[in-house]
Amino acid sequence: MKRPLQEILDKVTFLISSYEGGEYMTKERLVSAQRELSSLNYHMTVVHLDYRTQFNGIIHNRPEGSSVASAKSKAEHDIPEVDFTRKIMDAIEKVLISMSIEIKIMNNE
Repeated sequence: MKRPLQEILDKVTFLISSYEGGEYMTKERLVSAQRELSSLNYHMTVVHLDYRTQFNGIIHNRPEGSSVASAKSKAEHDIPEVDFTRKIMDAIEKVLISMSIEIKIMNNE
């Protein structure tokens, strides 16, 4: 089931803000937050792929005689969510890595 982008972003923002604020000081809470953030990253990927399909459609279905470069420029203008969602997924991945490192440290203590 595809989740709405805003719902995903709200939950991602909440989890990352909570992590940044130090709310996940126990291993169990951190693992739970990491699991939820990983799931949201999947849902963000589904949304990203939908936008990417739309983006590619603009390029593929460009008017005859139109260049690929101009079609790509139009796609970037019409579907800015492709770049936006990709950047959010990159940021989520970095937070997930940070959480993994923190969990490993907790396991070693």
